[in-house]
Amino acid sequence: MLGKLLKYEFKATARILLPAYAVLLAISLIMRWTIGLQLPSEGMLFDITRAIIAMAYGCILGMVCIVTVLLLVQRFYKNLLGDEGYLMHTLPVKPWQNILAKLLPAVFWSLLSLFLAGLSSFIIVMSWHDWLGFLQNAADMIELSFQQLGGHALLFGLEILLVMLISMAGCILPVYAALAAGHTANSHRILWSVAAYIIISMIFSFFNMTVASLLNQLGLQDLIYNTLVLGDSIAATHIWLLCVDLLSLLEGAICFGVTAYLLQHRLNLE
Repeated sequence: MLGKLLKYEFKATARILLPAYAVLLAISLIMRWTIGLQLPSEGMLFDITRAIIAMAYGCILGMVCIVTVLLLVQRFYKNLLGDEGYLMHTLPVKPWQNILAKLLPAVFWSLLSLFLAGLSSFIIVMSWHDWLGFLQNAADMIELSFQQLGGHALLFGLEILLVMLISMAGCILPVYAALAAGHTANSHRILWSVAAYIIISMIFSFFNMTVASLLNQLGLQDLIYNTLVLGDSIAATHIWLLCVDLLSLLEGAICFGVTAYLLQHRLNLE
């Protein structure tokens, strides 16, 4: 059943996000073309056209980022906490499956939007020859990494990817928890959700500072630093990435559990 929920969610979000991403890449290519276009006498009209295209690119880039965030929040709120919640919660699935069906597409689209935003910028500033040089340098760096680090290079890549996935989920799950908490109120639910998000952020900030202080007292930070300085940078990097993963995973798990509990025991759709 989770697979069917994921398929439905990806299809529902793709109908809106894929055309937006296509427009972003198209306007990036047009802007790159105007930058590389050399005319005998460009004139004021061409400058105005180029300025309009640049403004359009900035607006579309901002629109894509805003639409992505709002759509992913709206999908969770409307499907699970709004009128559609009456249907969603009658399905033979557990609350954690409903949350996961929203979370996984949200993480995917968020990372894809960041990637495409960066890609669109590269398209604008880099010519075809620049791309060839960039890809060649990237290939050389990957080859050099495997030569110097061996299997650790692949492990580092997987660890960095895991950090990105967990960190993005860690950004989304507090929003879900805040929306679920705000929806337990009888009125002014959006305001209560905003207040809940602020409280959650403050709690996690205090938690991170406490963990950092505790690690410092235990000497773990000094261990990582000394390991890095003394030359075993590979081990130090693995330790650091592991700490980041565990901390983000713990915060995400707390928000996931709170959201699942509220949906199962404190759901208020009236």
